[in-house]
Amino acid sequence: MEPRLTTNDSGDDNETVGDDGQKPWSAWRLPWYGVTLLAVAYATVAVVGVLNNGLVIAAVFYHASMRTVTNYFLANLAVADILVCVFVLPATLLQNVLTGKTAKTTIVTI
Repeated sequence: MEPRLTTNDSGDDNETVGDDGQKPWSAWRLPWYGVTLLAVAYATVAVVGVLNNGLVIAAVFYHASMRTVTNYFLANLAVADILVCVFVLPATLLQNVLTGKTAKTTIVTI
């Protein structure tokens, strides 16, 4: 069912909105300031995650005394965390921006 389009209350008759208050042609489901806040937060988490986990890997790799089984395990976890920061965080950001849903609401609706 197509959303019903009406004019908004701002007095601009050329701008239409759907039943949910969103422009029907807008790709973003969040306002611009929400998109900006999410992008900055996700970018900060991704950069800090990659840098700090890179330091863990470098410490285990360059110092012979750090090459123990436990530290190899921690370095492996750091590699996995880097992969999450590089591949999962951007996909999650796009999901949040384009659908307006978080992972929690997506899991509940499935």
